Amino acid sequence: MLNGKGLLDTGRTRPKLDVLLEAERIQLDDFPLGDWSPFEQRAGPASPLSVESARKAVAGGARRVYAILSRELLRLGDANIDVVVKQVASGKDDFGHGRFAAAVANGRATIGPIEVEGHAGSARGSLGYEPREHDVVFGVRAKVDRLDYGLVLRRFDPGSPVTGALSLDLSLDATAAQLSGVLATGSGQIDVAFWPERLDWRVFDLWAVNLLRSLLPFFSATESLVNCVIGHFDLNYGQLRSRRLMIDTTATRVAGHADVDLASERFELRFVPSHKTPRLFSLATPVEVRGTFDSHRFTLSPPDFLRTVWQWVTSLVAVPMSWFGAGRLPADGHDVCANPWR
Repeated sequence: MLNGKGLLDTGRTRPKLDVLLEAERIQLDDFPLGDWSPFEQRAGPASPLSVESARKAVAGGARRVYAILSRELLRLGDANIDVVVKQVASGKDDFGHGRFAAAVANGRATIGPIEVEGHAGSARGSLGYEPREHDVVFGVRAKVDRLDYGLVLRRFDPGSPVTGALSLDLSLDATAAQLSGVLATGSGQIDVAFWPERLDWRVFDLWAVNLLRSLLPFFSATESLVNCVIGHFDLNYGQLRSRRLMIDTTATRVAGHADVDLASERFELRFVPSHKTPRLFSLATPVEVRGTFDSHRFTLSPPDFLRTVWQWVTSLVAVPMSWFGAGRLPADGHDVCANPWR
């Protein structure tokens, strides 16, 4: 139950609505999603979230936002809404306490701050949206600290077995002809890290997740576990470039570099693996990936192959040195995974 107060001031040139609401507990299951889901709905078993279904979801969401928050509607008046909840729950999952605020002023909508904090982690964010005559101005800020993303997935798919933690530091500003094009024209910073505990590759068919699944056999034995994945990226007018990209498993550490054109959906990636425990005659060869979100290929360049052969030969010297502790990396990756922003 929500309790609070509201005031509508019609004595202004632009009417203004102020609403303040509080609640002890909100159960998200009381707000059904209907037929909507981020997972593509087809007859039979639940289909994974694919690149195409993600495109459709983004385009459909952009159209709905544009229809609901139209330029004409936002210019009718101003508003401030603030909702504070002591406990936010979804099914048996407890997200902790939360806050939701929204405002409309001079034709610009601001959603946020949105805050959730509890034992499952914390998330804070805000979003600005201003539709103009020929384009839209968009901005988003988000900070997520070790949020259990399994709780979020179970909101949409109660049977999801996926568990793990996610941290995110996002800053994005864009001006685009349509809301669906803000990534292709935006600039900002995206820093992300996640610690997977239980993966179910069938849930997602997105290019980045499939790419990670395809890369792991190149770098690590099937029995090794992923400790963390860390990515720090700069976005400059739709051109995404990594400042730091790392995959840490119990057996291998992989350093990478990424260049992505979000407008054309083309990308180039390079990954250089190294075994945590030096091995005799190891063939840890760098891998390059080029293509589009829909179609890409793995390549091994001749210089990298020659460098691998050289390392294969010099392992006769490097591996005996490891007997004295040289060249070893921690199996759990705590030196990088414990503080991914370092």
